[in-house]
Amino acid sequence: MVYNIQEPIYICGDIHGQFDLIKPHIEKYDLSNCSIIFCGDIGLGFTSVKNWFKNIIKLKLFKILEKRNVDLYFIRGNHDNPSWFDDKTISEPHIKAISDYSVLLSSNHNILCVGGGISIDRSDRILKMKFDILQYRKYNPHLTTKEIESKISKCYWETEAPKYSPTKIDNIIQSIDVVCTHVAPKEFSPLPLNRGYWFRVDPMLHLDCSKEREVLSQIKQHLLSKNHPIKYWFYGHYHLNENNIIDGIKTVLLDMARDKELSMIELRNE
Repeated sequence: MVYNIQEPIYICGDIHGQFDLIKPHIEKYDLSNCSIIFCGDIGLGFTSVKNWFKNIIKLKLFKILEKRNVDLYFIRGNHDNPSWFDDKTISEPHIKAISDYSVLLSSNHNILCVGGGISIDRSDRILKMKFDILQYRKYNPHLTTKEIESKISKCYWETEAPKYSPTKIDNIIQSIDVVCTHVAPKEFSPLPLNRGYWFRVDPMLHLDCSKEREVLSQIKQHLLSKNHPIKYWFYGHYHLNENNIIDGIKTVLLDMARDKELSMIELRNE
């Protein structure tokens, strides 16, 4: 999908469902007539679509976005339901959950957006869902597992990993100068690690995390091989703030929301 977006453009890190922080941030920094791109782990899909809309209305988010003409674009993370990011499920005048390989066009930038990532805590999330299914079956023994899964709240999706799609890259006709993703190519900071509790309890986690970084590296190399003039690459996921220059690209790692503050940066026109 291709979207025409307005400038200035701001890029934001993980918010993990803290939608209540967006309105105060817009008001505090007096944002208006702008676009905000969220680099995954939005927190979409843990409730029904209907309940999510009810919450957004309760937070008066639609009202301030309309009043100040601010547009939000959500890229999927690992803590998001991939099925919501189809350009249809959330496609409001000022809020859109966009599909992978969407391109956002502004007067100064062509931005490629690719979501997805591996949840390092997936083992616990899978166990929780299995437990919830067993509990639900106690009182609803007549239902099939598939029927029960459709009724409980999900917290993990098997299709969470990023996907390399050479055909979609080949079909991009714009010259991409900015890339926004959730996870990072293997060359970017932080370097892939396999330490800690989650890697001990999940034997395949290290391999899958390595694969996801390799997928992003394939995307980067494919874009460069097609002579896309990439100047910036923004990403989240790792809950850190860091800037580097790698292969001539200014890489910006955005932290998650902390202490009631969003981690947000303006995309400069250079």
